[in-house]
Amino acid sequence: MSKFLLLIHFLLTMFVGAYSQTSFVEYAAEFACAGIQSVAGLSAQTASNPSVFAEDQLFVQSNVRNHYMIAELNSYSVSLHYPLRNTYVAARFCNRGLDSFNESFLSLSTGLRIFERLYAGISVGLIRQSFREMYPNSYQASYKFGLFHEVSNNLQLGFILENPYISDRLAFVRQSLCFGVSYKIIPELILLSEVEYLRDKEVELKGAFEYQLSKRFQVFLGTSTHLGKVSFGCRVQISDFQLLLASSRLPYLGFSHQMALVYAIRK
Repeated sequence: MSKFLLLIHFLLTMFVGAYSQTSFVEYAAEFACAGIQSVAGLSAQTASNPSVFAEDQLFVQSNVRNHYMIAELNSYSVSLHYPLRNTYVAARFCNRGLDSFNESFLSLSTGLRIFERLYAGISVGLIRQSFREMYPNSYQASYKFGLFHEVSNNLQLGFILENPYISDRLAFVRQSLCFGVSYKIIPELILLSEVEYLRDKEVELKGAFEYQLSKRFQVFLGTSTHLGKVSFGCRVQISDFQLLLASSRLPYLGFSHQMALVYAIRK
């Protein structure tokens, strides 16, 4: 019965329609899974929920993304994750745009194991936005709270609250509340789904799966109700390195592409 209900939840997120905004700081695997961020797939290294973390791995990640083949919207990011006893610290820098429009983001994150299977985390950041003469340099604080619960070895629940209050209503800052579920049907296959409530009462529903074809190769496929967005990608493991490739397509706007390189070592 539980597997049937989870499958229904997944299918509903795949096929119900609505409109929403997106963030330019997604990881490549998250990008390939329709932007699902509250729960992780086969790797915690690519989750943007601050409560999801790898307790035994130090890793560095670089990320490059092209939006709709428009150079002015290119973005890149670098991040560092350093584990400590039952917690971690992480730093991330992102930049997007050229002279006419430029946006950069610096964040610090940490998380804590509250109980054996329950984690909490917080991420705080500073966003700088510039629209040249129309909208000179402005700065806006950003913050995100996350909870992550491993109900069992197969079932995970995640929750994120992002920027519930901002002082500048003109700032293009993501405000959202989302809840996600991931379920491992078999060791090689994970279904993920998420409901995200954005400001102005917009709702986005997302569904995806991640399948491990071999020990060193996984594929992703996802869709969301953001204008019928479809996304896909893969992860390749090479020694201590992971290469992640992802693409998404929106009707009328075309394709966006993303690539990430992760170097991870066990402490």
